Amino acid sequence: MKRILVLSALLLVLTVQISWGSIPEKISYQGYLTDANGVAVPDSTYNLTFKIYLLGAPTEIWSETHSSVVVINGIFNVILGSVESLTSLDFEEEYELGVTVNDGPEMTPRKLLTAAAYSLSARSIIDGAVTEDKIAAAAVTSNKIRDGNVTSNKIADFAITMFKIADSAVTTLKIAANAITNSKIADNAVTRNKILDGEVNTSDIADNAVTSGKIADGQVTADDLQNSAVSASKIADNAVTSSKIANGAVNNSNIADNAVTGSKIANGHVVRNINGLADDVTLAEGSNVTITPNGQQLVISAAATGGNFKFGTVTFTETDTITIDELGFRPKLVEIHAYSGNWFSSVGFSDGTNNNCVFNGFTNWPSRPWGPVRTDMSWWTVNQFSDQIAYGFCDNFGPDGFRLNNFRVPNPPGGANVSILWVAYQ
Repeated sequence: MKRILVLSALLLVLTVQISWGSIPEKISYQGYLTDANGVAVPDSTYNLTFKIYLLGAPTEIWSETHSSVVVINGIFNVILGSVESLTSLDFEEEYELGVTVNDGPEMTPRKLLTAAAYSLSARSIIDGAVTEDKIAAAAVTSNKIRDGNVTSNKIADFAITMFKIADSAVTTLKIAANAITNSKIADNAVTRNKILDGEVNTSDIADNAVTSGKIADGQVTADDLQNSAVSASKIADNAVTSSKIANGAVNNSNIADNAVTGSKIANGHVVRNINGLADDVTLAEGSNVTITPNGQQLVISAAATGGNFKFGTVTFTETDTITIDELGFRPKLVEIHAYSGNWFSSVGFSDGTNNNCVFNGFTNWPSRPWGPVRTDMSWWTVNQFSDQIAYGFCDNFGPDGFRLNNFRVPNPPGGANVSILWVAYQ
């Protein structure tokens, strides 16, 4: 059965903007679709075609189609002129509106456009006809004012409050010279990017404001330091290296007592000690001894003449005394050569009256693991399988000359022994 649609309760609403600008030429249109019995059509989407005719004319002068218009409970809303412009109509004559649903015939009768649509003819109002008295209070909204038409003399003094200014709207050009006073700047608002290079002078910096963290590494040069400003407390431990000390800058008063140890003195630069003697040591020439400087060396030479020395041996005997009579002179030096067999052995030395003498190069052991030795002699340990040499000195040998002790170890492995060759010098 063919469905007959009826358009009823037609409501035309025209949104009209009266201003010095252009009028939005669109018509808000609401309709109600029912069947022949007055029942609302089912909820769905419909294609609606609208046509405007001169009153009673057979041919339309304007038309547009709205696809998929939502209809709920029979009611729909469209904006006429949103598809095809209405600018070709002057609304100075009577018009009627025809509506077609989907592919059906145009519904009859056509609907006469009411007076609201004809307010579009406001564009024909005579210039100057709308006076202040004709405008209702609050009628001129922001949409009624054309962009760029509110000039300075239209704004009352003090009318622009902070709430009227959009964020970031006040540019540099809007701010008068010297207008930004201290009170206008929020705390912490001036960042370093806001400060022009070279503009922070000494007078701008508060006392004690420049802390260590404010100074870039490596930026404090010698010119920045005041004379005598670097005190001991400012120098980190181990910071003063050799390259930081000027040549000749370390005086005697700068060196702590006992600070210069032997390891601090380079080889060949200082005679640290000679035979246990230290500090001011003088080498003196003795009889038949000559000291000759040769560059960085001292050459010590000794001359011997016939009859000034004698030698002998002590082998496998415990004690042998060489008297002055045997020598024919009072010795000043006794040179001793000792050879040990396959075990450690010892050699004892003293002057002829059993007084200990200096035994240079010998180890003075008062006893041995194999038993006590004579305490009136200086003792020298001779290593096994070795041929060693040492010298005996005495200030004044007695009439018995000197005594040597060839100490034989009791029952050593392999029968250890020591053989002695002595040479006495005048």
